[in-house]
Amino acid sequence: MSTENVKRPLTLERINELKEIYFTSLKPDKNNRNVAFFQLRLDYDYTSLLDVISSLISISQNAIEGKNESEIPYCDTYDITNTLEIAKQLLPYSESEFLDLMK
Repeated sequence: MSTENVKRPLTLERINELKEIYFTSLKPDKNNRNVAFFQLRLDYDYTSLLDVISSLISISQNAIEGKNESEIPYCDTYDITNTLEIAKQLLPYSESEFLDLMK
């Protein structure tokens, strides 16, 4: 974004313009204003989707099982990698750019 656009006065109209540009992680549901969608990028097949779901379940199960033991629960590296990839995609970078503009 050009410096000229950023330095314009912050009116309500301008904030709404910036909101449309930067608040992109959640897509509102047209039928229900209390619901929003988040898009997760995966390889284009159902096996990848099932792998991600399986990784989330495995990490959760191992965390629960380890809760009652003194040792660190074992998690497969593949499951950890998949789970961390989802966590990275959940980070709202465009929204943080907007917040930086507002400070």
